[in-house]
Amino acid sequence: MVVRNYAEQYQPNPKRIDNLQMPPHEVTGALNALSNFETRQHEPYVVLILLKIYRNHYEHAHQSYELREGSGGKGEAKNPILREYCRLVGLNPRAEEFLPSGHVYGWIEKHPQLLQYTALSKEYSATKKLVDYWERQFEQQIKEHEKKKGI
Repeated sequence: MVVRNYAEQYQPNPKRIDNLQMPPHEVTGALNALSNFETRQHEPYVVLILLKIYRNHYEHAHQSYELREGSGGKGEAKNPILREYCRLVGLNPRAEEFLPSGHVYGWIEKHPQLLQYTALSKEYSATKKLVDYWERQFEQQIKEHEKKKGI
């Protein structure tokens, strides 16, 4: 319940591109305990937190950003939320040169059963609208550019 409550209350800074914040000690402890039991019951909550970060990145810059703060690429996931996400999805963060916030969006698309969790479903719908809008904008810009160049 601790992780769920944190996920539902978690809000990235709406005024800027935000990094994944370190959770309170009680959330870290709960994640560690759940990880030790190798359970997946908390997967929708971890995914919800990261999806909120991805939407924040997309709202402000229309792209994903690296989730490992200050890593400059390959390296351990120091944030317990990201570390647990990597465990749940089978990612080795040390082997990944770039660990984008958008990875979670693709994970949800491959695992739509996660959308049974209402809070995640709502966040996903809002994020999808945003992503679809900007993809249409980018396609329009490409067509206009190609038209000008006679391609």
